[in-house]
Amino acid sequence: MKNNYEIIQELKEEEKQGRLFSTTKESSKNSTSAHPAQNNTSNQNLDHKCFKNFFENAPIYEYMVSPEGTILEINKTALTNLGYKKEELIGKHLTAIYAPESHEKMKTTLSKWKETGEIDNEEMVIVTKQGEKRIVLLSASSVRGADGAILYSISVLKDVTEINKIFNELNKNLWLQNVKLQKLNETKKIFLKTTSHELRTPITSIKGYVQMLMKKTLGEINEEQRKSLEVILRNTNRLDQVIQNILDASSLESGSMKFIPRKVNPRALVEEITKTMEPFANKKEMTIKVNLEKDLPDLMIDGERIKQVLMNLVDNAIKFSPDGSKIHIKARKEKEDVLFEVQDFGQGIPKDKQGMIFESFYQADSGDDRKFGGAGLSLALSKGIVGLHGGNIWFESTEGTGSTFLFTLPIQPICGRENTDLNDEMSLENMPEKSAGLAEDSVTMNTMDEEVSGSITEYEKSTTTPKENEERYEALFNSSFELIYLHDLKGNFIDANPTALKLLGYKKEELASLNFSSLLDSGQRWKAMKALNEIKKNGRQKEPTEYRLKTKNGTFIDVETTAELVYRDGKPYAFQGIARNITQQKQTKQILKESEEKYRSLFDSSPDLIVETDEKGNILAMNPMMVKSIGVPSDKLIGKNVFDILPRETAEERAKIARKALEEMKNQESEDERAGQYFQNIYVPIINPDGKRTIQLITRDVTAQKKAEATLKESEERFRKLFDDAPAGIALVDKNGIIQEANNSLLRLLSIRKEEFIGRNFVQLAPAFGLDVTENITDFSNRLVEKPPKREITFLNRNNSKTTINVQSSVIKSGDEILGVLYYIEDITERKQAEEALQKSENRYRASIELTQLLAWTTSGNGEVVEDILTWRKFTGQSYEEVKGVGWAKAIHPDDLERTIQLWTKAVETKSTYETEYRLRGSDGVYRNFLTCGRPILKEDGGIKEWVGICIDLTDRKRVEEKIKESEAQLSNAVKIAHLGPWEYDAVNDIFTFTDSFYAIFRTTAEQVGGYTMSSADYAKRFVHPEDVSVVVLEVRKAIETDDPNFNRQLEHRIIYSNGEVGYISVRFFIVKDEKGRTVRTYGVNQDITKRKKAEEALKDSEEKYRNVVERASDGIIIVQDMIIKYVNPRAFNILGYDPTELIDTLMTNYVHPDELPKVVEDYKRRIADEDTPRAYESVLVHKDGRGIDVEISGRAITYQGKPADMIMVHDIAERKKAEKELKEKIDELERFKKLTVDRELKMIELKKQIKELEQKLDGGCMA
Repeated sequence: MKNNYEIIQELKEEEKQGRLFSTTKESSKNSTSAHPAQNNTSNQNLDHKCFKNFFENAPIYEYMVSPEGTILEINKTALTNLGYKKEELIGKHLTAIYAPESHEKMKTTLSKWKETGEIDNEEMVIVTKQGEKRIVLLSASSVRGADGAILYSISVLKDVTEINKIFNELNKNLWLQNVKLQKLNETKKIFLKTTSHELRTPITSIKGYVQMLMKKTLGEINEEQRKSLEVILRNTNRLDQVIQNILDASSLESGSMKFIPRKVNPRALVEEITKTMEPFANKKEMTIKVNLEKDLPDLMIDGERIKQVLMNLVDNAIKFSPDGSKIHIKARKEKEDVLFEVQDFGQGIPKDKQGMIFESFYQADSGDDRKFGGAGLSLALSKGIVGLHGGNIWFESTEGTGSTFLFTLPIQPICGRENTDLNDEMSLENMPEKSAGLAEDSVTMNTMDEEVSGSITEYEKSTTTPKENEERYEALFNSSFELIYLHDLKGNFIDANPTALKLLGYKKEELASLNFSSLLDSGQRWKAMKALNEIKKNGRQKEPTEYRLKTKNGTFIDVETTAELVYRDGKPYAFQGIARNITQQKQTKQILKESEEKYRSLFDSSPDLIVETDEKGNILAMNPMMVKSIGVPSDKLIGKNVFDILPRETAEERAKIARKALEEMKNQESEDERAGQYFQNIYVPIINPDGKRTIQLITRDVTAQKKAEATLKESEERFRKLFDDAPAGIALVDKNGIIQEANNSLLRLLSIRKEEFIGRNFVQLAPAFGLDVTENITDFSNRLVEKPPKREITFLNRNNSKTTINVQSSVIKSGDEILGVLYYIEDITERKQAEEALQKSENRYRASIELTQLLAWTTSGNGEVVEDILTWRKFTGQSYEEVKGVGWAKAIHPDDLERTIQLWTKAVETKSTYETEYRLRGSDGVYRNFLTCGRPILKEDGGIKEWVGICIDLTDRKRVEEKIKESEAQLSNAVKIAHLGPWEYDAVNDIFTFTDSFYAIFRTTAEQVGGYTMSSADYAKRFVHPEDVSVVVLEVRKAIETDDPNFNRQLEHRIIYSNGEVGYISVRFFIVKDEKGRTVRTYGVNQDITKRKKAEEALKDSEEKYRNVVERASDGIIIVQDMIIKYVNPRAFNILGYDPTELIDTLMTNYVHPDELPKVVEDYKRRIADEDTPRAYESVLVHKDGRGIDVEISGRAITYQGKPADMIMVHDIAERKKAEKELKEKIDELERFKKLTVDRELKMIELKKQIKELEQKLDGGCMA
């Protein structure tokens, strides 16, 4: 924007141009054919005399000059004012009458004259003989010869020294008036703003209480009172809207109105406005007709602001139209714009008022008898909003027939990609150039030239020096928070501000060797060239460009850059860019994108049936499993109501549950059963970023779970029955020593009733039964953990019978916490008596064996029968001679013989346990099934002394096994499904024995591995991850070395699958000790937990990622529940100045400025109640030191720890407010100067009129 001085200079030049052109060109017409001395006719002599008379006596300076600049003739006015005689100047060069500061310009002007033949109003400085300098305007035209060559020029100098003084004095007076107007305008703004805000508070209270009265919160009201309250509320809302319009008008006037451009569809915009305004039209029985062109292009606009424009126009149309009439809303594409029309058939706008219709606080019916409300701001606001979008607004109106308001919005162009190398120097051809008057050797931006110059607050600084401009620019350059850089036309950096250097990691002295293209990868250079080509064409960028710049340390930052040409000596010199760091914004978008992709992946891959609908149940999306279940393509189902598709018998009930979920915004669940299958239905309400609510219906087949629960229930019942009917007594004592459970066997053993036993203190009750428990239960439990006791106790029961019991105890723990003690009490009275009897009669052993169905046998160390085996011979009918050696094998079924001999031979060779099944022929010739088990008796040197074994008749058991074969298969399937693999470890011989399900975990088989057994070293090498071998070895060593017979462990470690992949297993194992307390065997089961581990790691990574997003957020985040602060992130601590412990569990209202408290509390309550609230608004919080902090607050209702809460985002806008204030001050100054331009133009018109009258007098004198 030009300053006052420049505006007045242009008006002066325009005025002088109009007069001087008429003078010089008329002269030129009479002088272009030949030299005046060559014209001999009387008519020509007459013309020459007239011309000479005018030349000599003209009130302006005139002279004739040769193409070389020699003065040929000069008039009296010039000689008189310059103080020279004619002979002193004739034949001299022009520089004799021009001041030294104009000499260089004179040379340029002469060159221009030789090329074009004319000079138009060039400002020069001449100097009189006495040394006085005068300001003149130089114009010249050429006199040419017959050959067209320039003979000389007639030059005219208009002395504007005095008029300049007049204009300067006038300008100074205008400036002083401007200052007064500025103060008055500032006072008006402050009054409007203060008054508006002061009115807002009571209006809000009035509205609140009226609404409470209408809702009968404060008591019952009658119909008449309700109508009165409606009038109050309607007028209060109207006043509130007037105040909002005043605030918007103030923001528009000051240039602080915020715009958020987004892609908006015009059709959707008009349809939304129509839907909003139809209720108001219906009150007047009016109809709104919409006519929209097909395929209207999307616009990049602030949708809310343009919506405000359309609503203002439609509201005026309704207001100023008669009842029962129509309103037309139209939109169509017009060249590069979209044209909107709002037509009414009302009273129209009077002609005498049409010129002021877009002025603030003006209405066509603004007299005392106004019929319609409003402050007359809506059209002024609409004009400002449309103008700031680059559009135009106007109207067409005929009084008595109606009005049509029209406005245009530009369609944003889409530029194509240009393939150009960034390092190629750009051609200066067709680049915009600056005029010679802007040739200072300083780096300035176009926008600064146009906008900053008018914001000087002192008159004396209205024409600042280049040095002052440079100092101002340098201060802005060094203090800016944005990245500012300058590079030449080849991309080589010239300069960069501290912010840019810091972010890029370079020092200023390193810039000379740095090229802009070196910060970009090859994929971004086309974007740079596209931007440079736009600057080449227009001088600047219209839209910013995003780049990913590589810093010195190899990291990257994302920036949004705009650039423009910088001029030196009127020629393009370099490119200057201003970039905004958007790295964090881009990272946030990427995190959101990844989250959306993960959600979509889970949605599409879920085995559940999922469908998402709107609030009415219309289908928005379905996952593949749902589509597969229904059997209809998804594109044919989208838009249909889901409850029309679901089974009729459950649809209505499920619709009710879905509505409840949306109303309460809580998940709901239901179950249903169809054809023997069970389904769990989950209803998940969702609030989308646009505020719309949707619901996801998830259906999960839980048939297997239900059956498992039924099986578990049956198992628990069986366990309870086994517990109650167990032959041994069992008691459960909690950690406080109170007896919680006791089975029937224990109660019978102790001859006590259940009610006498359950609930008693075990420490007090135990001595009555000979149990030595003298310490408290916790100490006793701790001692049990170290070494569980196993004792035999003899006591007299209540029947005075001598009873011997075996007591074992084990501690029940959850982690490290002791829950209680489980006692196993076995009545071994009879067993003890039997043992004593057995000990007295060892010789009866062989006889007792013979009486049983067991076949006992012994062999020598090499596996041959050397002693008579009576039980074997008795069953088989073989003689001793037939049995000796390996003759016993002849009684085995031929089909089982080879396998039996192989296993027996292997057992003998390996000194391992021998076990097999075979069919054995009895003395009656019938084969029966036997299980044969043998064990080697070792010598002290490790050799085999003999083999001892038995054969057990399994014939009857086999029949039973057939019956349970099916249940074993089910158990096997359960093991496979759970990825379980049982195993056994012989600690004495260091041999693992595995199963097929064990090998299945490792994705291999016994055949591939080489059998079901292997050593611990071989197992570790094959299957244990190298880094976890030490952990496994340590646990095995503990199992072997422990003294605890009930020792067990559960650990997790990594494994190596047979294909080389890494997995995870959970191992649970127990130990078996021999009579000497040595660990001889361990039993365990492995479970593949790889999927769980990966899920846990993914969850951990996700939690860490989102935690970092919150903890490192640039804005403060506060979670408030019941008005109490529950969580605050580090940025919020920083904004408020408190330590974390000072904020948590304190009232939110402690940190809100008192003036802002009602607004903040009201918005909090509305969000918790799920009512509409502003997306973001400005407020003031209180710092720890008591000062106010300007912030922008936005909130969202969430669920925190199972209860409703409010997540509040706090954005510190102190710097922005400061910048807005400074910008507003500058814009206000510019606006004030702009308003005064009209007054100055009126005065200039009057001055022009006076000059024109003077010219007419001069022309009349010439003609005379």
